[in-house]
Amino acid sequence: MSFPNRAEVVADYERGDAVKDIAARYGIHRVRVTEILGRAEVPTRRYGLPEQVRKEAARLYTQGLGIRAVADRLGISYEGARAGIVGCGSVLRPPGRQPKR
Repeated sequence: MSFPNRAEVVADYERGDAVKDIAARYGIHRVRVTEILGRAEVPTRRYGLPEQVRKEAARLYTQGLGIRAVADRLGISYEGARAGIVGCGSVLRPPGRQPKR
């Protein structure tokens, strides 16, 4: 890829375009886009839940709420809640109804 095209890839990313959209636009693989960004020393965006939301999900879960209830309370997806809970080091309970404590 020529230098002007690499500069355009970087500019598109810095403007906020998604990697998959940039890859499709230039007919290259997503990995190539991230390689170009890495060589240009462009900091990449992180996706996922903010740390504060992950910690709150883990806190609610350890207090006894189920994953679905945590997700509903925080307004996030089930998978997002689960990932946040596991990401904070909480061990998931077995599926199904839990005995009352």
